[in-house]
Amino acid sequence: MASVATGSFGFPDSENLKDPPPQLGGGAVPVEVKVVIMAVSAMDALTKTVSAQAFVDSYWYDKRLIGKKPSELDWAQIWHPQPSIQNQDSSTSNNEIAVKLNNSETGKCAYLISFTGRLQVALDMRAFPFDSATISLDLSCSSAGQSISEVALKASVARFSGAMSLEEWLIAGDSPKEKLDLDPRMKVTSDVESFELDFALEQVAWKVVRQPGYYKYKSLLLTYFLLFLSFSHYAYENDDLPSKMDVILNVFLATVAFLLVASQNLPTLPYLSTLDKVIMCNFTILLLEAVLAVAVKLVQDKIDNGSITTTNLGDKLNLYGMVATLGLCALGNLVFLVPAAIKQSAEFKEVLK
Repeated sequence: MASVATGSFGFPDSENLKDPPPQLGGGAVPVEVKVVIMAVSAMDALTKTVSAQAFVDSYWYDKRLIGKKPSELDWAQIWHPQPSIQNQDSSTSNNEIAVKLNNSETGKCAYLISFTGRLQVALDMRAFPFDSATISLDLSCSSAGQSISEVALKASVARFSGAMSLEEWLIAGDSPKEKLDLDPRMKVTSDVESFELDFALEQVAWKVVRQPGYYKYKSLLLTYFLLFLSFSHYAYENDDLPSKMDVILNVFLATVAFLLVASQNLPTLPYLSTLDKVIMCNFTILLLEAVLAVAVKLVQDKIDNGSITTTNLGDKLNLYGMVATLGLCALGNLVFLVPAAIKQSAEFKEVLK
């Protein structure tokens, strides 16, 4: 697959080879930038990164280099832009850079970056496993020989000609979204002077939505099976507290073990995800079941010793407790799951447009 974005940014005039090439009538040096994303794959939730292969090619004209031989040029002594990918994971990324004179007759030059590695991803897992993410290529630019603190790419068009290889994620349509800087007067400072740029293309981004089937059937469904298994304790005699607590405790331990295994594949988060909330809701239900089992045992003991004359009070309390816990389970899951599922359904529709 390939995604292409083109644009331009500029630098001030100067006659020295270490300064930007002078322009007819003055003004900034137009630099055409082409971003080609060849592949994106292997999203890692633990590191919040995604594997990518991309090319960032910059082209500009320097009339001072017309007639020069490419082999004679020392680019350490010649002005050239230096675009960079800001959200790359430097520990797992490799950039191959080449600067060359493309055409000695016209003075067309090129600064070529071949990027292979991992990009940092904006991954908000509050709605996990019904969440979405933004995969982006964040661009910035500096200039050799200049102390430029901020440079932005000019807004242009980006498109896909293929699909990303993300098995768990669904990509938004066939067109990446461009994040445009709406302020047309972005300031750029250098040793020479301050000047301003046009609308900026700072980021080429794609929205992806997680396909939650794996987590729905192997995580959520399993927690429901365990929780419903705990309801079997209501079938025991009212005064058989050890058997009731044995069922509840075994389900509690099984749920804890499942949570520990599931968390190994997820990053440490400063907030609770939707899946966390569902599991915490199930833990609360188990706690209520344990409290009700003790309460039913105490009531049944009082019935047996004659302190309470209503002989079926223990049975009623047991039945009401079962209905109450089932109702709270359903309510809790409606509160936590339904909004997240509805939101993701809307995102799926947007993605599939």
